[in-house]
Amino acid sequence: MTLRPSTSSALENYLQDHLIGAETGCAVAERAARYHANRPSGALLSRLYDDLEDDRHALLATMSEVGCRARPFSRVAGRMAEVISRVKRLELRGHTASSRLQELEMLLIGSRGRQGLWAALGAHFGEVAWAKEMAFEAREVRAQRHCEDLDRARVEAAREAFAESTRPG
Repeated sequence: MTLRPSTSSALENYLQDHLIGAETGCAVAERAARYHANRPSGALLSRLYDDLEDDRHALLATMSEVGCRARPFSRVAGRMAEVISRVKRLELRGHTASSRLQELEMLLIGSRGRQGLWAALGAHFGEVAWAKEMAFEAREVRAQRHCEDLDRARVEAAREAFAESTRPG
């Protein structure tokens, strides 16, 4: 199903923006999974990375189905956003409890965005054959589960970060 040029602009921009988010999320999750490997959140982040990669591929397939090509800028912008956020978080102090908290919050915000993406696409394309194969509703439910899991990990990371920053020193 290729979109008419007059109606594709909003959808195309929406999908390109989500591709930027998908690229950023995959990069953050991949790195966070390595940093958290020996922490309770390590397994969560490893599974999240795999699911984010799967969702990124589904997004690219959706874009192809509607006749929207991934702009190279969208892919590069997503990776650059991750690098910029990493530089900001490191602030020459290394990987701290505070940076772990910020990573988890970034992933939580992104997961809420993914949940909305799949809900919107499901509402718009729900009965189209290719859309049924994309399983938008199942992806929406999975993103909701990620939000719940990430929120629990985020609260624990906040406890650590705030305890670290309020110690007498």
